[in-house]
Amino acid sequence: MTVQYREYQYNTLKSLISHDYSITPPNIILLGPTGTGKSFTLNHVLDNNSDIVYGTIRPNELVTWKSLIQATSRVIQKTLHKQFPNIVCPMLDPLQVEDYYGLVKDIDIVMSHYHPVCQTIHLVIDGFDLLQDIDASLLLVYLKLFEQIKSGHLKLLLVIRDQAFNNRYSSYMIPTIVFPRYDQTQLLTILSQIKYNQLIKSNSTIAFSVIQNFIQLILQSFFSYTGSNINALCDIIDMKWKPYYETIISNDMTLDSTSLYRKTKHLFTFVDEPLDKNNNIDDNDTTVEHELSKLAKYVVIAAYFCSYTESRYDSSLFSRKALIKAGRNPYGRRKQLEEDPTHRPAQTFPLERMLAIFQAIYPLDEIYDTNSGSLEQLLQEPYIKPNIEIFQTIAELYALKWLATSTMNVNIDFFSSKIKWKVNVSWEIILQIAKSVKFDIQQYFSDIQS
Repeated sequence: MTVQYREYQYNTLKSLISHDYSITPPNIILLGPTGTGKSFTLNHVLDNNSDIVYGTIRPNELVTWKSLIQATSRVIQKTLHKQFPNIVCPMLDPLQVEDYYGLVKDIDIVMSHYHPVCQTIHLVIDGFDLLQDIDASLLLVYLKLFEQIKSGHLKLLLVIRDQAFNNRYSSYMIPTIVFPRYDQTQLLTILSQIKYNQLIKSNSTIAFSVIQNFIQLILQSFFSYTGSNINALCDIIDMKWKPYYETIISNDMTLDSTSLYRKTKHLFTFVDEPLDKNNNIDDNDTTVEHELSKLAKYVVIAAYFCSYTESRYDSSLFSRKALIKAGRNPYGRRKQLEEDPTHRPAQTFPLERMLAIFQAIYPLDEIYDTNSGSLEQLLQEPYIKPNIEIFQTIAELYALKWLATSTMNVNIDFFSSKIKWKVNVSWEIILQIAKSVKFDIQQYFSDIQS
């Protein structure tokens, strides 16, 4: 993958990264959209050079600039201690680092002990622009770190996804390696190479052409919304391969490509069954059953909450911690909102808020035991993760006009933080959807007529 389609980026990185600080720049930026091979190529260069000492920080796992500074101190200490365990160095408490000057002081102390065996450490900040609490000056502070450290040398390798974010610092002339998107032909070759050995484990007699044809169908069906995100496409391939393979073996591998596609067409149209057939509805029930999966119904319910409730109520309405403190396990309101969604227009909301509410209301009782309510259970209780299935569901709801966005652009990026969403469903329909999954949505609002 790196050699075939990232040869230029790979060779450039090799020339800009060295254990000798005097011949390479102190800061390097890797720029490109998600899934274009930035982290893969960078790690490939670093892992193949045993003389380079490096540690990695992922800001998307952090919240504030202060936590990023503390993570920097912690990662540098742990990386050097792991690489050189025989060196005696006092362990400093990263939580005591309150600001930039405290970070410089900590790095100086640590590097002074390791200087005889390691003069340069490379710090990878993978996704600097993904830090939630970020301002324009934070990157400038990090770009100046190499000037402030007196003992040893610190080199920054910054992975950035947002072109607009990087443009703010173009006047600083930081060496930048651009990773363009893969086209579908390149993706087909890459994914075929990555997934072939994994997929033939079920049957080693499966021909490479069969798997390649399957991956090509995946690309043709889902590329319009996944783009060149290799991780997202791999998730879809893993999810779709088993039923596709079962269709092949049930027909003794005698189907040609066209016949096989006809028999498995639903795999390239839906994520799951379009109907939730597990609901046991009484004959007298007048609930309208919509052509949505259970997952999609809860996404619509979460979107409805986002459009018709204020974000300041989210903690009291959906926090599992608040429920456990109250001595109750079922997820429900404690205070009814004095709002009637039928009397106000839908408000726009960020995608992150909808995913958080969806995560809180989606029932996991069928899989996990949630009968005991305790703080220990809060730490152990799993959450449904916003995986590729959820994002595909959001894309399908958008295509069906159940969800709308604040932009008129046809080719929107569903993952962009700039895109605001809103629900496009009336109260009557959302009530029917909620009843079909036995979710009591009326308890969250006051003065609503059923």
